[in-house]
Amino acid sequence: MKDVAAEFFELPLEEKNKYAMPSNDIQGYGHAHVVSEEQILDWSDVLILVVHPLHYRKLEFWPKSPKGFKETMEEYSNAIRKVGTELLQSFSVIMGTDKDALLGLQKQLVQGNCANYYPDL
Repeated sequence: MKDVAAEFFELPLEEKNKYAMPSNDIQGYGHAHVVSEEQILDWSDVLILVVHPLHYRKLEFWPKSPKGFKETMEEYSNAIRKVGTELLQSFSVIMGTDKDALLGLQKQLVQGNCANYYPDL
């Protein structure tokens, strides 16, 4: 995942802007925001994608380049989702409840992926 994210951020700005985050959405390519006067300005590029559940995905923000990006993102996010599920199940058992108790409390688990790039200044 790290390699394909780095390859994406190395693309020309014109190519990255094809996936630009609209002002009314959190998904896509964009930049870190300053939200308060006390915040230290630290420039970073970001690519945020919702990966699960599938119906929340907005594939228009999923880069077509570098080659294999989508497949790598799916493999990575599925592995992370599996770890998260196993952690919730382990916590449930440790608390003395049914293995799926904590999972059952969730109406829907939403998973996003945020890749950051901090350019040399």
